[in-house]
Amino acid sequence: METRNKLHGWQDFMELGVASWLVASPFILGFFSNVSASLSCMFIGCLVITLSIIGMALETPWEEWTTICLAVALMATPWVFGFTEVGIAVLNVFISGGLLIVFSTLAIKHEYHELHQKQAVKIKN
Repeated sequence: METRNKLHGWQDFMELGVASWLVASPFILGFFSNVSASLSCMFIGCLVITLSIIGMALETPWEEWTTICLAVALMATPWVFGFTEVGIAVLNVFISGGLLIVFSTLAIKHEYHELHQKQAVKIKN
């Protein structure tokens, strides 16, 4: 039981890390001069940072579902905002978006599993 508590919520910390990377990546990877690419990464990164912090505090599935929607939107930005020619930015949004989807999906699975366990305990009592 203690091990489970130590690992509890790690997905939100990982999402926070990916989102922080998104905010910093235009500077680190050198595509800051492309306004569409850099603003897309920074804006969605800031939104996911906010959601990750909310997720750490509230542990609700809606935050994870919203993060998944933002990750899909992030992955569509090269075509929506026209920066498909900036290869490093496209690769960045696909890898970052994919990681956000994976971590959010794992968090949803964990939260629903916990909810079902709590309901099973209530039924037994």
